[in-house]
Amino acid sequence: MKKPSPIDPKQTARKSAFTLIEMLIVIAIISLLMSLLALAVKNARDMAKGITCMNNIRQGLLALSIYAGDNGGSYPTWRTEGGEYWSTRLILGKYLPATTSGMPSVLVCPSEQPKVYLATHLTYGLWTGDAHSNPGTFISTSDIESNGASTVVLADSARFEYNATWTQSFYIQKEALAELTASSKTIHLRHRGRGNVGFGDGSVRSAEPADLERLGWGYKK
Repeated sequence: MKKPSPIDPKQTARKSAFTLIEMLIVIAIISLLMSLLALAVKNARDMAKGITCMNNIRQGLLALSIYAGDNGGSYPTWRTEGGEYWSTRLILGKYLPATTSGMPSVLVCPSEQPKVYLATHLTYGLWTGDAHSNPGTFISTSDIESNGASTVVLADSARFEYNATWTQSFYIQKEALAELTASSKTIHLRHRGRGNVGFGDGSVRSAEPADLERLGWGYKK
């Protein structure tokens, strides 16, 4: 009967060390794959939020267009003399669905706080024409008909001086980037360095800084 060969401790150690190295490599690969997966999931979520936002703006443009058709070609003022905002007028007139405070809404971008509808906050701004200092003045469809494809009507908005207490703006002002001040209300690039913008021809586009600068608009990153 053949005697079993003696176990060489050095060979056993070498085999164990090799197995440990293999295990570490596998762990490193799994960690890398998990990081890539997490990044892919985040990108997918951001993209979904951006699409939802664009659809919200598209609904807003449609509501504004129908409102104008019913009101002599005039959009609602961004705020009435009595303090009623354009969004409230569209809701009361049933041009947009009713909203519930504290719930998601077509008037709220899913990528921006507070992510739910609040009567005193809005994440989309209506272009005010040249009348942002006069709440009672409105813009009309004739103001944008000649160049609707490049006239911003409704967009992601924020105060230029971005802070945690008041970031949103009900209206946006057309000011070049160099002209913006702390109190300016402008387009907000909240979607991975881009801002969703609705134009006078009914189109909605994801605009990058260069696009807005060509149109004479400033922005907030």
